[in-house]
Amino acid sequence: MEYAPLAELVEDVEELPRFKRFYGDSNVPFVGVSEIFDVNTQPTKFVYAKLINNWERYILKPGTLVMACSGQKYGILGRALLLTENHEGMFGSNHLLRIYPDVTKIRTGYLLAFLNSPTVGRPSVVRCAYGTSVPQLSPVDINQNHP
Repeated sequence: MEYAPLAELVEDVEELPRFKRFYGDSNVPFVGVSEIFDVNTQPTKFVYAKLINNWERYILKPGTLVMACSGQKYGILGRALLLTENHEGMFGSNHLLRIYPDVTKIRTGYLLAFLNSPTVGRPSVVRCAYGTSVPQLSPVDINQNHP
């Protein structure tokens, strides 16, 4: 069986910059790492998106893979999810890496299954985490080290 680094199978792994959150009552629904993995994601916060630089980059789109890039190693860190129409238009946290698979090289569902595999995928991602209080993942680390 052949293995390839993640960088060879994706168009991009994007980490968006931190931003100051401006919450309001009836604006763009905001989802964080703890909410997005719920079966029926129901945002409880709304953010004034247009007050944030490059706010369009944070809007979630179906077909994108996202991965929790901060959290505890034996918790949500490194967990991946394929966004669906249910997530469309929501404002995603900067604590979600955006992974854009190259569909000419790998099917998105296969990559998702591998990344969430409890014996191979997640352990190979989580081993790249750095930090002690709140471990983090960076695109550079998972692109280079991921089989």
